[in-house]
Parts: sequence; structure tokens; C-alpha cells
Amino acid sequence: MTTSIPTSTSVAESAVIAAPLAHVWHLIKLQDFHKFWSKLEKSNYVKGASPETDIVQWTFKDGTVLDVKQEEHSTIDHYITYSVIASTPALTYSSVISTVRCFAVTSGANEGSTFVQWSAHFSSDADAGVIEDARFKRKEALADLAGASMDRLLDDRFFALLKSPTTSKPARTKSLTRMTSPKQENEALDSTDPARQQ
Repeated sequence: MTTSIPTSTSVAESAVIAAPLAHVWHLIKLQDFHKFWSKLEKSNYVKGASPETDIVQWTFKDGTVLDVKQEEHSTIDHYITYSVIASTPALTYSSVISTVRCFAVTSGANEGSTFVQWSAHFSSDADAGVIEDARFKRKEALADLAGASMDRLLDDRFFALLKSPTTSKPARTKSLTRMTSPKQENEALDSTDPARQQ
């Protein structure tokens, strides 16, 4: 007789991303997750679904296909909740519901950054392997989200510099990606933009 290992059926992974809330939240749309999550090949709306229901199909690079349904969404409180309603291959558990929630960091060394939490609640038949896999994938996805958010931030700042009334335009480099906070990025940009030094 085999016995399963008792395990929590909840997962919550988090990260502080060195980009403002607006840049991070812009990417948190089910149909746009492929724009930051490197494991996804594509994400698109499911045709024929009810007009009152948002269902998006995620196709992963390993061949897994998930149909995810948006359960809740708030542009005021900056969170999105979704559930998996279909999977190929089939899931080994009954259900899972996940939430991605973003908070602006308003003070301290990380002021101007964004705190992101990606949680999941599985049905009681999910085993330890499922939970650990979910934990690992969320950590990877949060790292990908951080990279995409920083790229968006740098692009916005670069184009803002191009529009400034200066005689010489700075070259876009990857040096700013080494900054640890938006506050440090602003200081770096000040040093390269004469208009900011007035």
C-alpha cells in the first residue's frame, strides 16, 4: 500500500521588480503572457467562447496546451485571477485557481519598484510534484516578467530622451539594466541628458 506525502495545496511566489507599477501591470493580461513568459509559445483568445467569458489558450513550448478562464480582474487593485478549465495533456488533479497581484513600492530602498505575488490554490488531489512544479514555474515566470518590464521601462526612457531638445542623442545601451532601482536609472539618465541638468 502506497501513501501520498502530505503537502500544502497552495503556492505563493513573489518578487520585487525594479520598474514602476504601470510598466509591470501593462503586461498582466492573459492574452499577453507570451510577451514575457519564455515558456509560452503563444497565447490567444479562444474563438466561440461566450462573449461574457474571457477564455485564453496558452500553448507552451513543450507542447502543453491550457485553456484559462479569467475569473476576476481589477485595474484599480491591480490583480487578475484565472482558472484552468481544459488541458492537453490532461491534468493529474481536479482544479487550480491562480492570482497575479501587483503593488507599488512607495518607500524604502526599492521605492518606485513593484512587488508582484503569483499565487495558486490547487484541489486536494494535487500531489507534492505538482506543487513543486508550480512553484518553480512561477519563479521562472516572475524573472521573465522582471526582464520584460525593465525592457519596457528602458525603451520608454530612451524614446523620451530622443524627443528631448538636445543636439546629440545618447545611444541606447544595456548598461542601465544593471541598475537596481528606477531611482538609480533616473540618476543615470540625468547624467546623459543635458536638458535634465539645467
